[in-house]
Amino acid sequence: MEKKTIQVDSNIPKSLLIGFALAFVTVFAVQHFSTFSYIPNLSNPTIDYGHKVVISGTYDTRTTPVGALYQTTPFGTKIDLPTNGMMCSELLYDSEFKSYSNKGVLYAKSVFTDYKYLLLFWLAYTLIVLFFKRYRLKVLILILPMLGMSCDKTKQEPIATPKTAIDTAKTTLNNPNTPILQNTPGTAVKHSFVVFKVKDKYFGKESVIVTGIFNTPYTISTDEEYMILDDTQAKCNAYLFDKNILERYMMRFDSYAEASQEKERISKIRNTTVSNNQTSTPKTLTKEEQKQIIREWKSITPEEHEQARQLQMEHEMWVEEQKKTIKTIINIKISIMKKLSFKSTLVALSLTLATINCSNNNDDDNTPTNQQPATTQYFHPPTWIQGTWGVTNGTTSNQLYKFTADDFILLVTGVSEQSMTGTIKSSPNGGSVLETVNNGTQYNFTVKYNITTTTQSFEFRKVSATHIQWKDNSNGTWFDLVKM
Repeated sequence: MEKKTIQVDSNIPKSLLIGFALAFVTVFAVQHFSTFSYIPNLSNPTIDYGHKVVISGTYDTRTTPVGALYQTTPFGTKIDLPTNGMMCSELLYDSEFKSYSNKGVLYAKSVFTDYKYLLLFWLAYTLIVLFFKRYRLKVLILILPMLGMSCDKTKQEPIATPKTAIDTAKTTLNNPNTPILQNTPGTAVKHSFVVFKVKDKYFGKESVIVTGIFNTPYTISTDEEYMILDDTQAKCNAYLFDKNILERYMMRFDSYAEASQEKERISKIRNTTVSNNQTSTPKTLTKEEQKQIIREWKSITPEEHEQARQLQMEHEMWVEEQKKTIKTIINIKISIMKKLSFKSTLVALSLTLATINCSNNNDDDNTPTNQQPATTQYFHPPTWIQGTWGVTNGTTSNQLYKFTADDFILLVTGVSEQSMTGTIKSSPNGGSVLETVNNGTQYNFTVKYNITTTTQSFEFRKVSATHIQWKDNSNGTWFDLVKM
């Protein structure tokens, strides 16, 4: 079953929020035209004639409480308000009820009472914002004569022949192998267009606007270039009025086809006609490049060729031997680890796979075989790590590593021992060991083999006199090892 991804335009949630804010402010402002009315609480009965309340007798507003209080909104909604024991005089003269802090709350509450109109304004404003986002209301702006011609029909105006020829054009072409027609500066023109990189003022979206192609003199000065840019920007104001210009520049080409192709590339327009007719042309080497290749080839003597071939063969033989050794060790340890617990099995297998990292990268190199001195000491293990270390499940043990004063040895229980010093010396081109020793808690080293990319990295840290940890560099997990 295919998973379908539903993408929501990010402009829709923004438009909804903006529309709600505008609708709330609009209805809240309209509620300021609400009227307030009251009925005094009199002992005399009221008489209702034609849905009108007629009050019999007179009353003192200062001592007569308010019997009923109403707010009538401009939308015709009548809202009952609490009287809170107010006197009639508080509604007629300056009092706390008539303060804006009190009426502002009433106006805000009435907005939600007239929720139908709030929803109506919300919908209208949301549609307006979405329409503005999509079309920018450019139809209304383009009819204004002061904006002149559109950006794609920039008027070509003659420019006087300059005194200095400074070509500041950016002439990066799509096809560098296309021959460029050379024109004489006295009579020819260049086909040009202007590029504006802009950012929307309201929504922050970046885009590129490209003008139409127009002719300019073959050589123009810096002043004239800026005059063209300013004039083009003014004529393209219909497209730029709601955007911030991040960058602008003019591109000039000798042929109209080159200018049009670059304009298509910038505007991301696919021209299938051009792509179908064009065929890729292989690069032709210059005479100087051909001579350089011949000189480099002739500088290699037959003896150097034979020496490189021998080195390559020796390296391949050594790699094959390492592969066979690894396969043997893995097969033996897998059979032993079947007797261990599940956790010990995973630890031992990880140790084996991380022990030797042989690369099949065959590099041709003219470096002669590096004969390592017989007395070279590659390893200097601290005293706290010297000894034999392995894993155990309480009943069965498996030895993995052995540290001496001058060597690091890989162990296969009951089968063989593989000295890392011997492995380095048996390599056709030798190798080196980079150690990082902290006599108290840490011992790390990396084995590198010459003229290859083969490396082996090990990290150990002390937990106690009989307990250390080894790090599996493939996943960064530390495993426990005990002293045997």
